Amino acid sequence: MRRLLLASLVALLVLTPAFAAPGYKARVTTTIAISDAFFKALGPGMSGAIKPGSFTIPPVTGMLYVSGKARRLDMNAPGGTMTSLFDTSGNGYMLDAKKQVAWKLPKPQAKDGDLPLFNLDQMASNWPAISARMKALPGIKSTELGAKKIDGQACHGMKMTGDIRKLLSADGVQIAPGMPTLQNMKGNWSGTVWVHDKLGLPLRMTSSYSGITINWQLSGLKSAAIPDSMLKLPPGYAVKDSPKPQ
Repeated sequence: MRRLLLASLVALLVLTPAFAAPGYKARVTTTIAISDAFFKALGPGMSGAIKPGSFTIPPVTGMLYVSGKARRLDMNAPGGTMTSLFDTSGNGYMLDAKKQVAWKLPKPQAKDGDLPLFNLDQMASNWPAISARMKALPGIKSTELGAKKIDGQACHGMKMTGDIRKLLSADGVQIAPGMPTLQNMKGNWSGTVWVHDKLGLPLRMTSSYSGITINWQLSGLKSAAIPDSMLKLPPGYAVKDSPKPQ
């Protein structure tokens, strides 16, 4: 019996680190609000696509898992769960379960126009790299918002504004499926981010432009043992570069 107990204890000590690691998990909620300014800003040919009060965007929810520098984001989308992985080296992947492909996400480059202003899931999952990129851009102005608690967590905030053409290189952006693509964009973009003091993890973010405001928030943040398998590429997946925008 003593030998059996000792063997069990040794197995537990050896195998536990291989299957799980200490980390955190939290619920994610993303909402999109559209004001009258958006409809007034629609260009020719798009004004009849949707009208005020006729287009509803339900909240998108999911889970974020963090262990050290590794992160996993599972978001509930109409076509199924969308999973993003970021490893300890800062490499990001979007998993395509149907094709068994891990699409490698491009890293922020040292130039204007490469910020995921309307993809707050990607911005939050890769916040260390994105925030460093924002601070280095001459086309963006930031203001410290001080400290406060969000969902019981101590954090500090920052507000950012800038010319959208210096921050976003894409010629067209579709904020959500069914919405007309925003084209010939001009004017100022603004955003806020509240970052956890200890974890360096965004707890709340907003992104606003031309009458559209995207809100992203974590809730229920708590310690958890994160299985190693959740933070690694699934076996059999082929790694490919993400298709470049046309």
